[in-house]
Amino acid sequence: MRKYIFLVTLLLLLSGCPSGNDGTSPLDTSYRTGTSALVLSFLTNSPPSTVFDTDEFPIGIEVRNKGAYEVTDGKIHLEGYDKNIISVSGDSFSGDLITLNTLPGKSIYNPDGSYAVYSLSAKIVGQEVPDSHRPTFKAEACYTYATVAVADLCIDTEINSPDSIHKTCTTGDITFSGGQGAPLEITSIRVGPSSKKVSLTIYFRNSGGGEIYDKRLVGECSTGRIPTTSKNIVNVDYVKVGSQDITSSCKPGNIVTIPRGADGVIWCDYEYPAGQTGTYKTPLSIKLSYGYRSYVLRTVEIFKSP
Repeated sequence: MRKYIFLVTLLLLLSGCPSGNDGTSPLDTSYRTGTSALVLSFLTNSPPSTVFDTDEFPIGIEVRNKGAYEVTDGKIHLEGYDKNIISVSGDSFSGDLITLNTLPGKSIYNPDGSYAVYSLSAKIVGQEVPDSHRPTFKAEACYTYATVAVADLCIDTEINSPDSIHKTCTTGDITFSGGQGAPLEITSIRVGPSSKKVSLTIYFRNSGGGEIYDKRLVGECSTGRIPTTSKNIVNVDYVKVGSQDITSSCKPGNIVTIPRGADGVIWCDYEYPAGQTGTYKTPLSIKLSYGYRSYVLRTVEIFKSP
C-alpha cells in the first residue's frame, strides 16, 4: 500500500512538470495567426444615437492591434460631418486627424496585442439646424503593416536519384491556413524542385476586409486621397531560404500589384550552393509590407431643442 501511494505521488509530480527541455514551459507561437490588424470601434453611447442641438456629446474611439505587427505610424481620419454645423476637439485631435501612439502587435509574451482609447468632444455650432439632422461619423485608420510567414522547405539536391528511402524529407508544396496575424494572408507556396534549384511560386491575398495601398502614401491615405493606381500595392521586403536572401531573384520585382479579384503572385528561384549536396530541411521566410486602411461608422440623429 505504501509503495502504491509513493507511485501515485510521483506520477502527479511528473505530470505537473514543464515539458520544455530547459525546465520551462514551451513557448506559444500561435499568436502569428488570424487576418486582423487594427480593429476600430466607437465606444458604447459615444457618440450617442440621439442628441439635442444644445448638447455637447462625446466621441470615443477604441483601437486594438489584433495582428502580429507593431504599428508606429497610424492615424485616424474623422469625417462624415459638416464642420460648419459640428465642431470636434480633443487633446490628440488636429486637422481632423488622431495621431496614434505606437501599438505593439501580438507576441509570445503579449498574445492579446495592445489597445488605446481616444476621447473627443463634439458640439453643435451651426445656427440653422433643421428639426432632425443625421450625420454619419466615419473613423478611418491608415497605417503600415506587414505579413511574415515562416515554413520548413525541403531541399533535395539529388531529386533524380532513385534511392529515396534514406532521404530525410520529401519536397512538396506548402499550404498555410488561418493567416499569419496580418490582413494580407500568404495562402500557399508551389515548390518546383530540380537538380540545380528550387522554384517557388508564392500566393497571397487580402483577407482582412480593409484596403491595401502603397505604404509610401500613408499621409495621403489620411486625407482620403489614394489614386486607383496606388491601391493593392505590396512591397516584397525579403524572401530567404536558410541564411540566403533570394529577393533579387523574385519576379515581378520588389513591388507587386494584387490583381482585382485574384491572388497576388511572386515567383522566386533558389539555386543550390556550390558543393552542398544531400537532402535536408531549411527555413523559408517571407516578409511583405503594405499600407492598410479600415473604418468604422456611427450615425447620430440631432434634434432641434424645444
